[in-house]
Amino acid sequence: MREKLHRNIPAIYGLAFSHSFMVIVPVIVPFFMSKGLSLADIFYLQAIYAATIVLLEAPSGYFADLFGRRTALLIGSVGHGLAYFYLNFAIDLNSLIVFEIGAGVAASLLSEADLAVLYDTQKALQGNQSSEHSKGRPTWVLSEAAQKIWEPCWEVPWRCGPSKS
Repeated sequence: MREKLHRNIPAIYGLAFSHSFMVIVPVIVPFFMSKGLSLADIFYLQAIYAATIVLLEAPSGYFADLFGRRTALLIGSVGHGLAYFYLNFAIDLNSLIVFEIGAGVAASLLSEADLAVLYDTQKALQGNQSSEHSKGRPTWVLSEAAQKIWEPCWEVPWRCGPSKS
C-alpha cells in the first residue's frame, strides 16, 4: 500500500507539469486568426473559457468528492486531450466555442484535484508530520524556467517570429 502511495507523488508532479506545459499558448492568437477570427472574437473565446472554469469550479470539486479525486483527474485529463484533439478540426467561431467549453470543463475537473491527491497521499504516508514535498516549489521552478525561455517572445514578439524583411 505504501509503495502505491509513494508512486502518487511523482505521478502528480508529472501530471501537473504536462498540463502546465502549454506549448500552444505562444501561437494561439495567430492560430485563431488563421481560422478567420478577429481579435474581439479571440477575447470572446477566452472569456468563454474563463467563465466555464469559474462556473464549474465548485461543481467539479463536488464531483471529485463524490466520485473520487482520481476519477476527476482521469476524466479531466482525457477531456483535456479530447478538447485539444477536437481543436484540430475546429473551423469557425462556433466550433472554437465548443473547444473552449470542453477545455474549460476539463480544466475545472483538474483544478486543485491534483493538489488534493498529493495532500491525501502525504497525509496517509506521514500522518501528522510535516511534509518535505510540496507542489508549489517544483511547479514554481518549472514555470519560472519556462517563463525565462519564452520571455523574449512576450516582450518583443518579432524576436521569435519570422522576420519581415
